[in-house]
Amino acid sequence: MANTIDRTHDNALQPDGRAQGCSEHSSHSERDIEQAHFKAIVDSSDDAIISKTLHGIIRSWNLAAETMFGYTAGEMIGCNIDVLIPQDRLAEEQDILARLARGEQVAHLETVRRHKDGCLVQVSASMSPIRDQHGRVIGISKIARDITARKLAESALASAEAELRESQKMEALGTLAGGIAHDFNNMISIILGNAELALQDARIDPAGVLESVGQINKAALRARSLVQQILAFSRRQGTTQKPVVLDALITESVQLLRVALPLRLEIAIHRNTDLPPVLADAHQMQQIITNLVTNAAHAMRARSGRIVIRSGTAVLDAALVAQRPELKNMQARHPGPAVWLSVSDNGCGMDAATRAKIFQPFFTTKPVGEGTGLGLSVVHGIVQLHEGAITIDSTPGAGSTFTLYLPLAPEAALVAAREAAAALTPMTAPVEVGQQHILYLDDDGDLAFLVGRMLARGGFRVSIFHRCEEALAALRAAPASFDLVVTDYNMPGMMGPEVVRAVRRTRADLPVAVASGYVSDEVRADCTAAGAHEVLQKVLAVDDWCAVIARLAKPVVKAGAAR
Repeated sequence: MANTIDRTHDNALQPDGRAQGCSEHSSHSERDIEQAHFKAIVDSSDDAIISKTLHGIIRSWNLAAETMFGYTAGEMIGCNIDVLIPQDRLAEEQDILARLARGEQVAHLETVRRHKDGCLVQVSASMSPIRDQHGRVIGISKIARDITARKLAESALASAEAELRESQKMEALGTLAGGIAHDFNNMISIILGNAELALQDARIDPAGVLESVGQINKAALRARSLVQQILAFSRRQGTTQKPVVLDALITESVQLLRVALPLRLEIAIHRNTDLPPVLADAHQMQQIITNLVTNAAHAMRARSGRIVIRSGTAVLDAALVAQRPELKNMQARHPGPAVWLSVSDNGCGMDAATRAKIFQPFFTTKPVGEGTGLGLSVVHGIVQLHEGAITIDSTPGAGSTFTLYLPLAPEAALVAAREAAAALTPMTAPVEVGQQHILYLDDDGDLAFLVGRMLARGGFRVSIFHRCEEALAALRAAPASFDLVVTDYNMPGMMGPEVVRAVRRTRADLPVAVASGYVSDEVRADCTAAGAHEVLQKVLAVDDWCAVIARLAKPVVKAGAAR
């Protein structure tokens, strides 16, 4: 209608008073008006609207593009779009141009471009091919939206959620501390008592010595297992999702929980060893189990009760979603088979109002000072991170059941896990250990004495040092006389990775192993980057230590030895 009014107005303004009769002039006028309208729409857009050739040469550049990237239309028209593209994104742009030249569209691509001032701009871009009257692709139109603020907000939210999970993890560990300390004290009492008995029996009752040493070994193994579970649970780390079998995690988690919960509470596991793997972060799954079991324990108040953990598989189909609407979003993303894990208690239960708020941060039904209300909120956050779902069945006075659903691990992840496991499988060909010379460096004299005896009984010649300077001086004096260097990670004056680099400067081909009481991902990464051949856990059994060291020290196979 606007175009008609404009054309009528133009006709009324003819100098000779006659109406415009030239259809060509009318057509030009109409096109001019349409182009003016189109330009007004483009320039009023908050999104950058750009057109370019198939080679990336910019043909048009609206006002929002000037604001977003800092360049005026005069500066950009005729230039290549590469001006905006960071070096590490050039291959991405070439791929986009090739796809558009084939007639494809690219929708909502989230990427990074560079502002005139050098700052990076996070953008969401959609691109379409421009065709001529014959349908041939002759150019590209692009609409880009600045999503930098959104990305910063998402990053801040993710950071806050991670901090929340870590904070709650420490709270949970504090809850477990009393039971852990009790169990540790029992183990220490067993070790010290049996050591005293062994000393008393050393001359008068050899059989008693063996019995006491066996009890010491048993208690020490329990302590080692408990330490590893605590460290694995408390470790601060990013999310690493790998194929995981929940049944094994349930067993490990409950071993830690049994020593922490009151004896009046019974924990029963209905094991399911046929569960398919899920793609999950193992430590976060343990945190879910710990939080749900701890929550169930609190629901018992001060009375005795029973907590039951079950697991199984389900098919996320329309019938199940009709029964469980909470699974609708998960079913849309991951229809088909899923793994579930449930934690049930016979505690106080919840009414509908409590169930509606149970996953809110800081909401708690416990008295002031007995909890922060973060446990179930963290569970809910981890479940969402894994694209799963969680349901609640609860009745006041009759207990509650929390059921976690997780999608199965995709086949590609399973293949990658199998390949990684195969690559880490040690060589098992039997070898006969010769007199390999080991340089062992540790500032703990008692531990160094133990390791020295241990390796000597394994058939090695061992030189023990307690100071880095002395060990490195001995190596420089006779670099060819050693077959392996084993160093503690935490040495005075020089950390393990520094020792590794010093050894490699003296003799680059000499194998070096780093030993630590706690091998975290960071420790392993630092040592590997320095050139360490192996990172050893100090609590490995004697046979395991000797097997690893024999492999690293390139043991000699004697002529005629059985293979």
